[in-house]
Amino acid sequence: LDRAMLDRLASDTPPMPEPWPDVARHLFEDLMSTGSDLVQVVGDLDQVGLFVHLIPEWGPCRHRPQRNAYHRFTVDRHLLETAAEAGRLAHAVDRPDLLVVGALLHDIGKGYPGDHTEVGIDLVRTIATRMGYAGGDVDLLVAMVEHHLLLPDAATRRDLDDAGTIRAVADSVGSRVLLGLLDALTEADSIATGPSAWSSWKADLVRDLVARVGHVLTGGDVGDVVGGSAATPEQRALLVAGADVISGEGSTLTVVTVDRPGVFSKVAGVLALNGLDVVEASAHTEGGRAL
Repeated sequence: LDRAMLDRLASDTPPMPEPWPDVARHLFEDLMSTGSDLVQVVGDLDQVGLFVHLIPEWGPCRHRPQRNAYHRFTVDRHLLETAAEAGRLAHAVDRPDLLVVGALLHDIGKGYPGDHTEVGIDLVRTIATRMGYAGGDVDLLVAMVEHHLLLPDAATRRDLDDAGTIRAVADSVGSRVLLGLLDALTEADSIATGPSAWSSWKADLVRDLVARVGHVLTGGDVGDVVGGSAATPEQRALLVAGADVISGEGSTLTVVTVDRPGVFSKVAGVLALNGLDVVEASAHTEGGRAL
């Protein structure tokens, strides 16, 4: 559309009824599912105020910079890029309509003071209700916002051979439908964040976690999907020696240090910042030491 047409639409478009008619909601979902074209189309609508006309809560996100170096886009552009990536993955989930809308809104709380997830939960409940979603669908969209960091955080910072980790994630997710939505959202969100946010190592860890949690959510025993190998005698000797170790041979790196929360993810992060992908990793702890 040219600028004159956009200006005319902006001036002539009446307020949306509340809740939205079903046809309006379905057309919005279709727009969110268009893939890479979405970014330009919504950008044009946003220039003349039409997108804020649809979602008033979008306003504070417009042109808002991100707070960390991983993000290559402003908040609004990141949300659009995430929705575009989600459209590519929509075939893999049970509710593609909720995937693309949840992707668009997952970080909308970043436009407001406070924790962006907690703020986003309230915003998305209001937005989804106004858009005319049924109660169960509103709950799913809210859960996508609430748990949009659950899978990547658990996959990269927790021991996936720990039954407690798998149970905790399964309890938080609660259903295979939401698990599939979060899985696709994790990939879309990471790719839209920037090239350093989605590696083959991270993808494999998330895929592993999703498979294990999915087994539990379908009634399987958590014992079927946990129980890693014990430390080798050589590894145990390093653990009990009491000294910090960083050693490498070929493509293998061994790190021994004091066990503390986040040490595994910090090591992986340092490697990623130096352009190295982690293909496979394992962790063992003993006597307050981590290997």
